[in-house]
Amino acid sequence: MGQTVVVAGPVGIEAVSLDEGVESFLVYCQAKGGTSGTIYRYRAGLVRLARYLQEHCGVTTLDEVTTDHLLAYIEHRRRQGQLRRNGSGDLAGRPLSDAALAGIAHLIRHWWGYTVDAGLVERNPAEKLPCRTIPQPRIATFSEDQLRPLLGQPDLKTSHGLRDWAARAHGELRRRGAKP
Repeated sequence: MGQTVVVAGPVGIEAVSLDEGVESFLVYCQAKGGTSGTIYRYRAGLVRLARYLQEHCGVTTLDEVTTDHLLAYIEHRRRQGQLRRNGSGDLAGRPLSDAALAGIAHLIRHWWGYTVDAGLVERNPAEKLPCRTIPQPRIATFSEDQLRPLLGQPDLKTSHGLRDWAARAHGELRRRGAKP
């Protein structure tokens, strides 16, 4: 009869708990010069993710996490929204913006990229997370008639006036999207 071998995690890699993975990533970010505000936000976001994975998915180690777990977490955050106390002291939810959801997905991808690079896991379940693109608002530009008075103000007969005109023209072109 054959012998059954049970492997708890990736071959050659000891299973790392979610909490250890979070702390390792935060130490790495601090060593790379992350600000205290960034470290605070990363910690809050990753502790929240780890708590969700433990409580809702029964996952305790990094190697147990799947892409489906991460997608479920992002959907959970989308549905849950931002919980805040309203005037009567009750918790009320407000939907998360697309930018907030994109930030959550970015943090998750960043963390999992680190765990693979650091050798904590062999596969990256965040690799297949969809990238959310945030629509950028159109910037209102000046018409030619609006630009003429603005650019015509400096005295072009002096070197300072010519310099000021060039600086304004350059700044205006940059604001309109021209590349240097």
